[in-house]
Amino acid sequence: MAKGEAIKTSIRNGIASHVQTVGKGGLLITLAKISAYYNLGLEAKVELSDAQLFSETQGRYVVAVKEGQTLDVDGAIKIGELTDVDEFKVSNTTSTITEKVSDIKAIWEGAISECLTTVD
Repeated sequence: MAKGEAIKTSIRNGIASHVQTVGKGGLLITLAKISAYYNLGLEAKVELSDAQLFSETQGRYVVAVKEGQTLDVDGAIKIGELTDVDEFKVSNTTSTITEKVSDIKAIWEGAISECLTTVD
């Protein structure tokens, strides 16, 4: 079964609670957007370089799996967990990025109004 079809099946079967394609900004930005949107902390550890954290390679998904469930998708790996703590933390082999979820959310929600503000 193709990866996309397997993910659709996991949604239909109630295994996945959220699916997000990895887009602009790569994996790190995708994880930050999910954390901010749901106002949940995140702790993840990945075996990627700093550059790969920002890679916009197509065909990648972040899937939030419901507690007690197992995602059965070829090539899928667990990289972390959502938490109730106001901390976003992603580590790789050389770096650890830690921010408050509330700060990420404030920046994300204020981005559009900030972009629309003009100075004459």
